[in-house]
Amino acid sequence: MHRVTRPGGVVRITDAISLVSTSPMLNQILSEYGIPAAIRAGNAFEQPTFMIEHLIALLTRYRFEAIAQQTYPLAYVAGTSLHRLFVEDMTCMLRLAPDFWRKWIHVPENYDALYQHMVQEIEQPDFVANWPLFTVWGKRPARSKEEQQMLHRHED
Repeated sequence: MHRVTRPGGVVRITDAISLVSTSPMLNQILSEYGIPAAIRAGNAFEQPTFMIEHLIALLTRYRFEAIAQQTYPLAYVAGTSLHRLFVEDMTCMLRLAPDFWRKWIHVPENYDALYQHMVQEIEQPDFVANWPLFTVWGKRPARSKEEQQMLHRHED
């Protein structure tokens, strides 16, 4: 990570924590198919709620300083413009995702029925989804005297 920022620069990493909604079917589809497929494909390392500790440890291992974190709660409430965008994104993604998932996991033959049920649930007037994002950041330390001397030697 030191290659992507200069001494004194800040590295910020933002990721999502597991989505929780009032739609049992959306929750089921994501937990039974989406997350396992992402893990098996190598696009996720484990359950998303555990990533915060790993990212903090990663920045610590690379000796970043002033490491901090912040969670940003995103709420998608029926009747709002964000809800409409959420519905569009979820219906598109979860309509196309099984083609990707089939490479990594078993997708049941009745998935289309599960999908249609999920669409009905997320369109309900009392629907709410919470999908928090978290950001971890740290400052790259200034170069040590040894690093500065090595750089000057290579410049000569």
